[in-house]
Amino acid sequence: MAFMLGRQRNPFETEDEELSKIISNERLYEHFKQLGVDLGCKEPRHPDTIFRAHLEERKVRDADIDSAKKNLAMTYANAFVNAGFGKDHLMLTENEKESWVYKNKEGGMTAAAASLGMLLLWDTDQGLVDIDKYQEATDDYIKAGAFMAIGIVFSGIKNECDPVCAILMEQLEKAQK
Repeated sequence: MAFMLGRQRNPFETEDEELSKIISNERLYEHFKQLGVDLGCKEPRHPDTIFRAHLEERKVRDADIDSAKKNLAMTYANAFVNAGFGKDHLMLTENEKESWVYKNKEGGMTAAAASLGMLLLWDTDQGLVDIDKYQEATDDYIKAGAFMAIGIVFSGIKNECDPVCAILMEQLEKAQK
């Protein structure tokens, strides 16, 4: 019942701390990860496996699709196929400058940074850590994507501290100065 109340975003309050965390969706990430383990989806998938790139003739594919569209398609496919698992082969790399975000241009950078929100869906702790480095980027496209990613990570989660509101209010105050 607590999971159903959480899904409906019902503001039901209870004395039981564990039930309160379930209703506010604070533990949603843990349950989602366990579902992945139960279904045997432990390893992230590369977008090339989705597009079956290894089955197509390379010359035809490269000639028909320009690199910006191809990168954008790879970004979205990666985000949706690895949504909520916190691991992938494109975005979450050790070296920030080799990140997929920097291999795109303008709107592609925004989409790539925002796709981090899908990869880290509901993982409020690690999500903020991984997205934080893009919040202070010099490129406005990357910053915009990072703020979208934070909103996606916290979607459906009710938290007393409301870090999303705090982060966005801080940025708005900086922008007004």
